[in-house]
Amino acid sequence: MPIHLGRPLALAACLTLVAGSLAEAAPKRKIVEFVADDEDDEDEEDEEDEEDEYSDEIDAPFVSKRGVTTAKRDWRFSFGPNVWAASVDANVAVGDKSVGTALEFMQLSRYTRYGVPLVAEVRYKRFSLVTDLLYAVVDVAGGNQVGPLMVTLQGTVSSLLVDSMGGYRFLGDDESRVSLEGRAGVRYQSTAISGSIGVGGSGFTAPEIVDAGGDLLAGARVVVRPFSRLHVTGTVDQSIAGSSTSTWSAGAEANVRVASWFQVDIGWRTLTQQRAAISTVMHGPRVALQLLF
Repeated sequence: MPIHLGRPLALAACLTLVAGSLAEAAPKRKIVEFVADDEDDEDEEDEEDEEDEYSDEIDAPFVSKRGVTTAKRDWRFSFGPNVWAASVDANVAVGDKSVGTALEFMQLSRYTRYGVPLVAEVRYKRFSLVTDLLYAVVDVAGGNQVGPLMVTLQGTVSSLLVDSMGGYRFLGDDESRVSLEGRAGVRYQSTAISGSIGVGGSGFTAPEIVDAGGDLLAGARVVVRPFSRLHVTGTVDQSIAGSSTSTWSAGAEANVRVASWFQVDIGWRTLTQQRAAISTVMHGPRVALQLLF
């Protein structure tokens, strides 16, 4: 019995010694391998850090002297609807008289059927292109007693107005306190007037009056930035050639950046046009909501 137990005990003792020696040797190899891996990992991390620093130099945000963080990019876009609550003073010439003076005795009411206002801007470095579009259809109605007869008017006025201006900023940049931009472009306007006139219960449809044409414009835009999220913009333009006897516009607005992708513009605009058949003056407050990207 002792002989039979001695051999297994001796074998177990040998296995225990071998396992112990392996257990002592394994951590040493692991430490050596772990250190080697650390050195390799540090080299890889250094390479990744260099790559990250290189990519950060390309894509990193730009912090201006005024502390405003903006992305370094050459292209900028903005677009959105604008509401121009303009009062319209219009005269339509009919021979040696005008509708404005001929109908002064008549109380007119106006109802805007619908309107499509839109303003968009594309900017590349110092260059810009701005398009301001307004299409509206307005119903007009009026009437008055003239002696024993009742005179009535029912009509529709549709108007399309498009301003497209290209600009070059020769003073300042997107972060300057003051920047100045020269502008040139085109203004296209089309007005169609149709309606019927009734006298004493009988009526007739007047022929439609359509007035359309374009003008070349020259102007300027100045931007003042008192704060990082607020800038004030002033614009002015004047016709230099075209179908109008004269047309000009001027406006001023405060631009408030609510978020990095959204801006609210509040201001006032005046626009005049004088032509052979139609003269108009539009003026009033204007609000625009702009998406930025």
